Amino acid sequence: MRYIIITIYGIWIAYYCIPQFLGSLDADVAWLLADFSGVFNIICTVTILFVLRKEVFRLGNDFFERFLPAKERGENPEPVVYEEVA
Repeated sequence: MRYIIITIYGIWIAYYCIPQFLGSLDADVAWLLADFSGVFNIICTVTILFVLRKEVFRLGNDFFERFLPAKERGENPEPVVYEEVA
């Protein structure tokens, strides 16, 4: 799972670095790349959320069921912490 995230992150960085070397593009191509980069960012984010869905739901439940009610009661609860879920 970790390798998937590292691979996606590497592709994402490479994708945003490549246009720096392509400064002489036509405006239409530049707008097409800008639109595609927005879509690519969304695809990466949704993929990462899907891969980490167990942890996302665990953190959300921990926050809304334990942390937030304790804060409203005036307590000082332990912070919500990321842990790898098997």
